[in-house]
Amino acid sequence: MLLGLQLDCGELEAAAATALAYEPDADTGPGSATLAPWHEALGRRALHERREADALKHFEDWRDVVVGIDNPACFANWRSASALALSALGRNDEAETLAAEELELARSFGAPRAISVALRALAHVCVHTDLEGPLAQLEEAVELVAESEARLEHGRAQLDLGTLLRRGARRADAGRALGDALEIARACGARLLEERALKELEVAGARVQRAALRGADALSPSERRVVALAIEGLSNRQIAEALFVTRKAVEWHLGNAYRKQIGR
Repeated sequence: MLLGLQLDCGELEAAAATALAYEPDADTGPGSATLAPWHEALGRRALHERREADALKHFEDWRDVVVGIDNPACFANWRSASALALSALGRNDEAETLAAEELELARSFGAPRAISVALRALAHVCVHTDLEGPLAQLEEAVELVAESEARLEHGRAQLDLGTLLRRGARRADAGRALGDALEIARACGARLLEERALKELEVAGARVQRAALRGADALSPSERRVVALAIEGLSNRQIAEALFVTRKAVEWHLGNAYRKQIGR
C-alpha cells in the first residue's frame, strides 16, 4: 500500500501524514485482513524510529487481523516482523521461536520471497550467539530471490549478508554483497535501503559515490549494459540472451533507465 511504498522511498514525513489520514471504513473494520499492510507499515515505521514497543503492538494487531491465514506470502508474515521487534527488546527466545515458525510455514508453501524474509529474520535474531548459521541462512536467502521478481527483497538479503560478512572480517565478500544491495536499492528507488547500504560500505572502508538523481550517471552498471545493447538495436529477447538474464529483467532495467532519464 501507499504507506509501505513511502517508507521504502524514504519519504518519512509523507508516510506519517498517510498514517494519520487513514481511517478504516465500515468494510475495513478492526478485524479485516485488508488492514494487514497498514499495520505492517506502521510497525516498520516504528522500528525505523526505534520505537520497538510500538512496533511490536502494531505487529500484534497485524497478527490479530490475519487469524486463520497461515501463508507468509499472503499477509501472514507478522512472525518475522515481530521477531525483529522482540529481538530489539531483548526477548530473544520469543523472537527465535517466531522466526523459526515462520520459516517452517514459508518452506511448506514454497514462495521464495516469503522464505527469504523468514531466513533474514531468523539470521538476525540468532546472530548474537553464532555467525556461521546466520551466514548460511542469508546466503540461502540471496540465492532464493536472486532470479525472482522480488527485487527489493533481493536487495535486503544482500544488505543483511554484506553486513554480516563485514562483521566477520570478510571485507572483499562484504563489499560485493553491499555493492549489489546498493545497486538494487538505487534501481528500485528504495532510499532507506540505499542509505543503509551506503553506511555499511563506508564502515567497510569502501568509497562510494552518491547516486545522481537523473541522467546517465544515475544508471546502475546493469542498466548501462542493457541500455548500451538496446542502443545498438538489439531486441529485448536478444539482450536477454546476450546477458543471460530473463526478458522481464531486461524490461525492468530499461524501465528504470527511462525513469531516471526523465527524472521521475
